[in-house]
Amino acid sequence: MKKTISKLISTIATIVIVLIILTLVPLTVPKLFGIKLYGIMTESMSPQYNVGGVVYVKSVEASSVKIDDVITYRTGRGEESVTHRVIGIEGDKFVTKGDANNTEDPNPVLFGQLVGKVVFYVPYLAKVSDYVGTTRGLLSAFSVILICILLWLGAAILAKDNASKDSAGTEEIKESKKKAKSGDNLLIIGGSLLVVGALIYLTYGYLSYHRANVIYDDFEEMVTLDETTNETIEIEDESVDPKFRDEVIHKRLNKLHETYPDLIGFITIPGTKINYPIMQGEDDEFYLSHAYNGEVNSSGAIFLTAYSNINFSEIYQILYGHNMRVGTMFGGLHKYEQEEDYLKEHPSVYIYTLDKVMKYDIFSYYNVDAADEIYNIFYQTIEEFEPVFEKMVKRSVVQSDVKPEYSQGIITLSTCNGSTGRRFVVHAARDWTY
Repeated sequence: MKKTISKLISTIATIVIVLIILTLVPLTVPKLFGIKLYGIMTESMSPQYNVGGVVYVKSVEASSVKIDDVITYRTGRGEESVTHRVIGIEGDKFVTKGDANNTEDPNPVLFGQLVGKVVFYVPYLAKVSDYVGTTRGLLSAFSVILICILLWLGAAILAKDNASKDSAGTEEIKESKKKAKSGDNLLIIGGSLLVVGALIYLTYGYLSYHRANVIYDDFEEMVTLDETTNETIEIEDESVDPKFRDEVIHKRLNKLHETYPDLIGFITIPGTKINYPIMQGEDDEFYLSHAYNGEVNSSGAIFLTAYSNINFSEIYQILYGHNMRVGTMFGGLHKYEQEEDYLKEHPSVYIYTLDKVMKYDIFSYYNVDAADEIYNIFYQTIEEFEPVFEKMVKRSVVQSDVKPEYSQGIITLSTCNGSTGRRFVVHAARDWTY
């Protein structure tokens, strides 16, 4: 009886571990060969690429892409990505379209926005990937693996006890048991390595979050340091003269800009955790995974698209930031849709550049697809931008008291919306500049 129970326990544990390994292999091994994985979050490419699946994207030269290829590209030159089919090539631009869509995408894709060409697809894997990528998912996998190892150990104890009572087996049976034990040992080692890997990943994630908090808290202290007193000023301290505060921040920004040339400004939403430097790199990849000081960090940085004017003098510009699970970076923006009075309590965005300060009033926020037309930043005239602006106003989750004037300039704060594949955007219109 003990022998049967031992074998059953060992078999169940083995099957579970094998399934976990088979799930993790397609999520990890391709990355070793430079293949990037992207989840399919909308129906725009069905039925060939369905929601919940994962596409494997290989980096290629834009010149090698042909009509009918399926490509992944970044929209608006920010962190948002879309996978659609190429239906035309015009100069240095791709004309794209979702297979399930009736019309082509509203904005052509510049060669510089290309991530790569789709070379493989696995259905349903995105949901698994998203879950495993969360702290809860990793803890669940860790717990299951640990339980399996304990089951193996229990089965081994039962088998050993049974073997001691029946030591008269033939050499053939002994050899069979030896091989089975060897296989179990390999699986135990593999499971143990997975547990260690999960622990390392969780530890790295925690340390990365903690490090990001330290880095950006230090920056806030540096940018608000009054050099005459060598003390920091509180951004929201009403006893501090606003002009004096702004002078301090401008002076410190310019000094910090000498050390960090990509630093172009500072963004703050009073009463929130959003008090961050604004960066602009040579491309829109670097600050997805690096803090303002160039240090590798999963929180990244708040950044302005690489092809926008650093003085915020254009009609329309977009700032990107990660939606961190701990609510940092632009993760706090989701409170606008989660808390009823949040807009009334936090209605304005202040942006400091190297030579001026601007106040923007929030007038709209909502969730949107990654390929939406709002991610087109190349509007040349006010007339060209007007229809997009009108949609921004109409789409809002709530109707704001703000009557925005788009001719003064509009900014969009964009972040991810969890694992839905959509984005959450907050639009604000410039009120004043000095």
